Amino acid sequence: MDIKDITEKDFNEPYDVLVYKIGIKNTIKFAANFKGRQISFKKRDIKDSKYFPEISILLGEEAAIKIVKLYAGSTIYFPEIKKSCKEKIRILIEKNFNGGNYDELAKEFGYSVRQIYRILGKRSSKHSVINEHQLNLFDKL
Repeated sequence: MDIKDITEKDFNEPYDVLVYKIGIKNTIKFAANFKGRQISFKKRDIKDSKYFPEISILLGEEAAIKIVKLYAGSTIYFPEIKKSCKEKIRILIEKNFNGGNYDELAKEFGYSVRQIYRILGKRSSKHSVINEHQLNLFDKL
């Protein structure tokens, strides 16, 4: 997925507000490092980023303070960015699909091949429920 294809409007909670405070690149970087984590931001931490050294090291002290101020007094769960931008990713997958590049799309977007089939609404021949050599329930023997 190319960063230029994602805009501020593509983000859902909790990233939708964060992206306006620290930018798209920093939001994606933050999400990649803190996905699946729940973080408690205490009000006392507002003026000092030393309570969140991981964020300061990753994004710089200025961005860390903005994040702490934004979420002060809250406990926030940060899901994978894919879940936040799910609709945009689906559109990008459909746009980049050429009829047979399932493996390539899976690698590019971080999904399994089976998930790409599901997103595109197609059935993989190897994952298909019906096999061409399988007898039909109503076939006569």
